[in-house]
Amino acid sequence: MDYRKQKGSSAAVRKKQQYLLVSVVFSFLLGIGLLMGAIYGSRAHARHLAELYLSDVTWEFGQGIKTTDSLVELLKNSDEKNDSFYTGARALQLQNPVVEQFAFERPAGQRLISPAGHYVDSPDLHLKDVPVSGMSGHRNAADTLFFGPSPISDADTGIYIRKSVYAGTGKYVGTVTTVLSINKLLRTETISELARQGYDYRLLQVVGENARIITTNLNKPLSYPLTVTENYEGQRWELQVMPHNGWMTPEILLLGVTVMAMGGFVLYTAYEWVKLRTRNEELNMETRVLRKESVIDPLTQIYNRRGFEIEANHLLRSQDKAILVFLDINDYKVYNDIYGHEAGDRALVSLARELTALMKKCMGLRAVWVGMNL
Repeated sequence: MDYRKQKGSSAAVRKKQQYLLVSVVFSFLLGIGLLMGAIYGSRAHARHLAELYLSDVTWEFGQGIKTTDSLVELLKNSDEKNDSFYTGARALQLQNPVVEQFAFERPAGQRLISPAGHYVDSPDLHLKDVPVSGMSGHRNAADTLFFGPSPISDADTGIYIRKSVYAGTGKYVGTVTTVLSINKLLRTETISELARQGYDYRLLQVVGENARIITTNLNKPLSYPLTVTENYEGQRWELQVMPHNGWMTPEILLLGVTVMAMGGFVLYTAYEWVKLRTRNEELNMETRVLRKESVIDPLTQIYNRRGFEIEANHLLRSQDKAILVFLDINDYKVYNDIYGHEAGDRALVSLARELTALMKKCMGLRAVWVGMNL
């Protein structure tokens, strides 16, 4: 085999091996991609739950506002009768169990409470000149104020919704306060269910640049949470969620370690296999070159004595017909002495080339010029 053909064949093998190595690397990266996809799927599931629960909370909050508006409309035409407040409050509370308590304050300072019992004011409920978008309260387009969350019992907090009542003549009748229970607002079907499903959460009410925590199951900020938002009555509600153990849950972490370990093992094995195959090809090529050099004369590129003996033994074993030619160059030493050894070498190369061509022409391709005896 010609040395250049051997070299080209080895290069082709190395190219195929490189393609194989690239394929293995691609498979490894695909495994990493699957791991990232698992994390993305986990976040997508968390987002779906968070959007569902936040929508539920804002809907309940909206029902609290509508309940307040209903009581205000009822008291507009009540002729300041207390029975109207109690009757309406009890009916509305049955419709909306999130309402913990109603209060109606008359201009003279009289306060009606339903259901009867101890009424707990929000600390910032009676602040004068309450800013429109301050932390202590927020006023929406319908002149409704929101306060809280503030404690209403040892185990519960509340959001206060206040709205002024004006009679048809424009006379100020009083102020209605609706207290929404956070515990009832976040009943098991809503936000608290996140904790049961393995998530930490924080529910925030954002007004302007200010944000206040409505509820959370942690006493510290969440790390890299997923946040969903919803706007209602000029306020932005935010729900931040993340798994208890982070997005890299034990299952996903185990999957990642397994994928990377297997990918690394496959990558290392493939790399060693490619390296071994490449080295074997190089050794085989070097062996073929050395074998050729051991039987071929480097100057004339025809068989040397060892090559002649190997070829002669092959012909004897095969019992093929052959012609043995002995050739002597007259005065070759004199030629070397006169023209130099380089000229003598060129003469030998030229003679070997011409005689090889002549033998092939006369004997066909099976003829082999096996050497010279000078």
